Amino acid sequence: MITRASRRIGWLPGPADPAVEVETVLSLPYHDLDLRVPRLTAPSLARLLERVAANRDAYLAELPIERIITLIDRVASRWLDPTSPFRREAERLLPRVTGYAESAVRKGLISYLSTLRAENVRRLLDEELFDPLVLDGFRPRRNGGGETRAFGPRLTVQVWSGNVPGLPAQSLLSSLLLKSAAVGKVAAEEPLFATLLAESVAEVDPRLAECLAVVYWPGGDEALESVAFGAADAVIAYGSEQTIASVRARVKPGTRFMPYGHKLSFGAIAREALAADRVVDTADLAAYDVSKYDQQGCLSPHLLYIETGGETSPRDFSHALGQALERQAALVPRGRLEFAEAASATAARQ
Repeated sequence: MITRASRRIGWLPGPADPAVEVETVLSLPYHDLDLRVPRLTAPSLARLLERVAANRDAYLAELPIERIITLIDRVASRWLDPTSPFRREAERLLPRVTGYAESAVRKGLISYLSTLRAENVRRLLDEELFDPLVLDGFRPRRNGGGETRAFGPRLTVQVWSGNVPGLPAQSLLSSLLLKSAAVGKVAAEEPLFATLLAESVAEVDPRLAECLAVVYWPGGDEALESVAFGAADAVIAYGSEQTIASVRARVKPGTRFMPYGHKLSFGAIAREALAADRVVDTADLAAYDVSKYDQQGCLSPHLLYIETGGETSPRDFSHALGQALERQAALVPRGRLEFAEAASATAARQ
């Protein structure tokens, strides 16, 4: 029997603001979990945005990039520890929130958070900036004379979608890597993970956690979104084409806007991966990619192109893939379907 649980959502740094002390229960399509969220007003949101930006100026802007990498690595290591209270709470509550199986949540979180270990973060910064130390000061150019330096936005506002748990981790912590204060708006469909992530940052470094906030308001709230996007130096938005268009319309000219809208992905399997001694592993890897988060992720392929001329024909690989998908379904069952989704799947099969 599943017992009813209650959890506060959001992360608001600094002293309590009397204007946001009133909480409301977030309305969700299930009834065994109450999620309590602070109710923001336009003035209280404006104060919050300025507070995290000021905290960034006083602390994060002066942190050496290597120190930030170390702090993010410590956050990731806590999540990768099976005994971590943050991970255990996520694995306990996220299946209720999202409808995904616990095994899907566990594997997905490990995959996301592993990319934030120090060696992976350094590799990312090397690829993007050629020298991470340009975030600390002027550095010689690799080609040609002179020196260069990189500056991140003072304040980044982020709008997250709710279809993939763990999605906020990379964009939120990447903002901190650029020495940018970050304020993220969670989706009603999945408001929990970002809250836990912010709490884990606070455990590692309370002052760093003062440079970020996790908030919620109903999508399309013109008063709050005008304040949030008006104060931002950069805006990141995930969601449907309708969501992206709505956010874009409220971002002021001159503000950097990075949209991540609806996408369909495909995979390509070369004939070398169809060798007799590799085909089972290839099918298992493809099955994991196809079924991850029930194809809700933008990188989950909806179509696979199979090269001919390998030891295994495309037709035979299709049989191997079908068997691999059955194995995957036993390990990671499909998540909860809403009525309309189940009806659509049935119609597609028929």
